[in-house]
Amino acid sequence: MAFCKDLGFELQLVFSDSKPSATHLTVGSVLEIFSFGKSKKMEYKSIVECIGQIVAIRDVNIQACISKIHRAASSDKKKRGKLKEEFRNETFIVPTESTSASTIASTSGCTLVSLQMPSTATLTTETKEKKVNILQTQLKERRLKVQELVQSNKLLKRKLGRRESKKCRESFQRKVEKETAVALKSVKTVQKELKVKTALLTKAQTRSKNNYSSLINANRKLKSLEHRVKSLENDKEKLDAILRKTEEEKKTICDRNKIVLKENKDLHISNDYMQGLLLDECDLHVYDHQSNTFTPELVECAMNLTNLKVATHNVGPVIREVSSLCGKIPNRLPSRTTVDNMVDRKVSLSQKQLGTVLSAKEETTLYTDETRKHGHTYQSYLITDKDKNSYLLGLREMENKSGQCTLDTMKEILKDISDYCSHSEDKEADCEPGQTVGYHILKNVCNTMSDRASTEKHFNVLLQEYRNKILPDVVYNYTNLTTQEKELCGQMNNFFCGLHLLVGIADVSEASLKKFETAYLDGKLIGSAQKPELQRYHKSESGTLRLLRTCSKAFAMGEDEKNGVFLPWKTYLGSKGEKKNHILRFKHNRFNMVFLIGQAVYYHSQDIQEFLGNVHGTSNDLLKAVLLDAKETLFLAGAKVLGLVSKFITAPTVALD
Repeated sequence: MAFCKDLGFELQLVFSDSKPSATHLTVGSVLEIFSFGKSKKMEYKSIVECIGQIVAIRDVNIQACISKIHRAASSDKKKRGKLKEEFRNETFIVPTESTSASTIASTSGCTLVSLQMPSTATLTTETKEKKVNILQTQLKERRLKVQELVQSNKLLKRKLGRRESKKCRESFQRKVEKETAVALKSVKTVQKELKVKTALLTKAQTRSKNNYSSLINANRKLKSLEHRVKSLENDKEKLDAILRKTEEEKKTICDRNKIVLKENKDLHISNDYMQGLLLDECDLHVYDHQSNTFTPELVECAMNLTNLKVATHNVGPVIREVSSLCGKIPNRLPSRTTVDNMVDRKVSLSQKQLGTVLSAKEETTLYTDETRKHGHTYQSYLITDKDKNSYLLGLREMENKSGQCTLDTMKEILKDISDYCSHSEDKEADCEPGQTVGYHILKNVCNTMSDRASTEKHFNVLLQEYRNKILPDVVYNYTNLTTQEKELCGQMNNFFCGLHLLVGIADVSEASLKKFETAYLDGKLIGSAQKPELQRYHKSESGTLRLLRTCSKAFAMGEDEKNGVFLPWKTYLGSKGEKKNHILRFKHNRFNMVFLIGQAVYYHSQDIQEFLGNVHGTSNDLLKAVLLDAKETLFLAGAKVLGLVSKFITAPTVALD
């Protein structure tokens, strides 16, 4: 809005000392001045006075002007478009004290001519007095006209009131007659409804009386039942007490029976011992010369000794020494080859057990893992059932760790189990001709568990294909099954160990720490890197990992017997109230080891600086390197980061396994 500019003055000069002047004002300019004054928190009176000063009017009727401005603002809000523009461009007549009567006449319906005081300052007082006299005479005439109009209006109102009263009486009588007719009809209908409802009430009363009597009888029955329930509860409590007493007596009797059984066993043992003393036989019969075989007791003893990691060539001497301790001399001792044959028999018995047990287990899980030792590749196969019982199928050496070689090795193990079970006298009654125990074991395998190696994934694919091939020979009526049922039979779930991800996390963390340190230092050497005599402890690794490795070498038990200070470090921690040394041996192939040592080094960082700086000292290059690196905040920050990863990510993951 720029209505003030259109009139030739700036809006900001309105409330200044040098006020502008104008011959007339438009509605838009007055609204603009009024809103500008309100924004400056001015009083309405001062705003109206400024408007009067602009138009050169002294006797401004302030209240009338304010109300007129408000009416103009409300009508401006209601109008839109061209009507709004035309309204804002209309001239605004400032009401004065001499024109207050003209406003009264305009409200009563008379058409008055609005006058505006001249804006020129050169008018003489004589012309002003003449105009005032003319205006006063006009006011008197208009006031007389207004009084006449008011009296005529009163007479007209009285006549209208009389006519309206007659019409109202007639219409009121008609309405009353109509309403009375309607009321009579409604009364008749209400009387009919009352008769019907009274009949219904009488019926309901009779029914309520009958229901009340039945409720009374039901309450009596309930009370009697409650008394019975209470009596039964009391009887139950008595029976419970009797049962408790009987159970306690039963427990005491069982304990006594156990004691008696133990005493009987001891008596039997002592009796056998006394009979042996009476017979006083020195020979221990462990070999039957007629059948040319060892007794089952000695075979079982040899198997148990091999389970206790006794070498096969030491089984005979161990039996001889134990029998001499008892004062006996065995009539014959097994040789090494004989013990080896016994171990083979033990393996065959375990294979037979696997065949009989696993062929009856359903929904089993196959665990496979590969490892290398001295250039040889070994593969282990383990099966678990629903009850979390573990069964070792075998540990075999392989040519390589490919998926096909892993499958061929498992086929050999299953064939060996089938061969051992085929020689047994009691075959399974459910097995049809042409079916083997190994096929049944493989049919029951529904899940696999391994690491995330590509060879293990390829082995899972080959195993499922081989399992689908043997299913027609194992599953009854397999050819008549639908395709969906065949898919369900051949479905296998492949699971992978999540702990192998921690190794990758450690490698990535170490690489990121190395990149960060090189970018942060920008070629600057800190810590032990400043000393050329300590270069032998540096490898192509980050400074944080070097600090962890050297701390583990210096403070872990059994890590470095020459330069390490495990015992003085442990003694120092004990003197400070620390019960445990958290720094472990640095074995990079173990899960979570880098993160655990980072957590421990940051935990003992202050103790390491105090111990090596003031208590023990740096007696060798290893301790010097540890002290120099432990003082660097960059390496300690890296250890803290690894410790936080251990605390919140890797350690909970290991605990879930």
